[in-house]
Amino acid sequence: METKNTRTKEEQMMKATTTRRSHSRLTRVFYITLTALIFPFSGLLGVADAAEINTPTIQTRTNPSVDYVCRAANVSNKNITVDIDLINLLGTMVVATTSLDIPAGQSRGMFAHGGESFTARCRVTGKFSKKKVIVNLMLVDATTDITLVSVTGQ
Repeated sequence: METKNTRTKEEQMMKATTTRRSHSRLTRVFYITLTALIFPFSGLLGVADAAEINTPTIQTRTNPSVDYVCRAANVSNKNITVDIDLINLLGTMVVATTSLDIPAGQSRGMFAHGGESFTARCRVTGKFSKKKVIVNLMLVDATTDITLVSVTGQ
């Protein structure tokens, strides 16, 4: 009789363990499903962070007739606001940050005279999709208005 009770207790423990495992699996499946359903919509809830696009650095010799021109093109169907910075090799601003409103389908930019800095890169920040903004840094001859070098940001 003792073996029957012992066996019954063991069976009960096995059954309880199996029930806990299946409950644990259901809980895990529930949370995975919930995460899979909510995560794609988190961007619609205003959770998105600010984006940042940087161009490679352009370096020149001292030349007062050269301008650095940074342009951001908005290829989305919504208006956006961006901050544009021209930054030298040491990480300091060549020109103070410029905040620009860019209508859908248009571009805006800023420039700095090359005589002030030998190197520059362009940084554009704001709440936008990186797929919907194209950033370009150009080195332009100020006397002839010819683009000497052009690099695109990523």
